[in-house]
Amino acid sequence: MARSPFTRLAGVTQGRITPAGYTPPDGLFAFALGSDAPGVVYEFNTGDGLTLSQLTDVTGVRLVRFAARLRAPAQGPRWTFAWGLLGAPQGARVLRPARTIDIADACIDVSQVTGNQTLAFSLTVTP
Repeated sequence: MARSPFTRLAGVTQGRITPAGYTPPDGLFAFALGSDAPGVVYEFNTGDGLTLSQLTDVTGVRLVRFAARLRAPAQGPRWTFAWGLLGAPQGARVLRPARTIDIADACIDVSQVTGNQTLAFSLTVTP
């Protein structure tokens, strides 16, 4: 796979990491969809982004809960963080440059589905 701004330092400042300046509420790791390193600069176009997804059995489950911290670079485009089932977003937050948003308790509603479902979190440059 070709390296991109989203995969260049996977496991170091991107991907499943122990982030700087943030302690995940229920675990030792967080998943960084962008980069946790300050001062790293890339150019993006509208529509650029990535999706993190995981197949999981939701039989007997009503809600999948999560917490998130969204930090945008000081300059650059506006980003949208969305979550839900793959192909069916259920929520989203817009992140503007130089902003941090904490989502303390959000959920994906899986009460209407059963069996293996793909949970998805995406980060996309939006106009």
